Amino acid sequence: MTGLKTDHPECRGVERLLLALPDGELAPREAAELQAHLDACPRCRAEAESLLRFRDLLRAEPLPDVRLPSGAELLNRLQHRQRRRTPWSVFRPAWLAPAVALGLAALTVSLQLRPHPTSGQRIPVVEGVQPGPPPALFVVDDERTGRQVLLAPAATPSGGGS
Repeated sequence: MTGLKTDHPECRGVERLLLALPDGELAPREAAELQAHLDACPRCRAEAESLLRFRDLLRAEPLPDVRLPSGAELLNRLQHRQRRRTPWSVFRPAWLAPAVALGLAALTVSLQLRPHPTSGQRIPVVEGVQPGPPPALFVVDDERTGRQVLLAPAATPSGGGS
């Protein structure tokens, strides 16, 4: 960490305190503990002096002129990006969710308004052949199940559709 290499166990515990020394981050009890150790250990004292000199050199250098945007400028940039149209903006959930909900509601209403047979009610079957092209589908009574079945012309029973 600081480059302090020693075999003394008491110096290893002080290394953490040495790192906090230049920034003045030591509690009064820790500062007293470090000062007592520095008075007795020339190697740690040299390390502390080196760290303090380095701190002073850094403080002597002028800060670079860096202009950071203010909070209002950042908010303005974010809002501008949000307003900018992209090819995918059509699919944004704010627009899509109400459209899907409206479509589902329209489908539900149309299914409810459509006439449909109630349970047990049969769709009337036209008996006999009508002039003109053959119908695309036939409704026939299935005698085995007692239900009505839709059949394509190729699958109609011979005999006219019933």
